[in-house]
Amino acid sequence: MALKARQLELLEAMLANPMMPDTVLAQQLGINNKTVGVWRKLPEFQDALKQALADKWKDAERTAMETMLSLVREGDFKAAKYVLDSQGY
Repeated sequence: MALKARQLELLEAMLANPMMPDTVLAQQLGINNKTVGVWRKLPEFQDALKQALADKWKDAERTAMETMLSLVREGDFKAAKYVLDSQGY
């Protein structure tokens, strides 16, 4: 079952503000705090949050790898050593 619009709003707010307590997110979105708790327990909400976090992490990994390769290409010795060491050379 797909998430409803308000549930998606909460999910996006949680991703944008990972350190913000649910009570504050609920207040900012005009959602009852108990409703947030109920939604968090829904398997479809948990699945959507898990997938969104995995996607966000993949993006961060990709950015880190691109940055490291850029540093290597620019001649950064420490970056080159890190890449080689991590590959077992």
